[in-house]
Amino acid sequence: MILLCDSVSCWILDQERIRDHLLLSLGLRGLCETSADGMFTVLPAACLGACDRAPVMMVDDKLYCNLTCEKIDEILGTFRKP
Repeated sequence: MILLCDSVSCWILDQERIRDHLLLSLGLRGLCETSADGMFTVLPAACLGACDRAPVMMVDDKLYCNLTCEKIDEILGTFRKP
């Protein structure tokens, strides 16, 4: 489960670009979908409480902060390793 913060702080700091990159990387057309391999479901979250480190997302119970497209790729890579 991936919760992607869509609060004002994250939105101001380019959350839309992060969202689009995340969805593209997972082969999804939009939020609230599950990847074809069944590994990831991406849901919007009103706030994850880390506005000072925005943009942020939570994968399972781990918070990832100061996201960039490159960080998204690294994070997803750690879950896709055999």
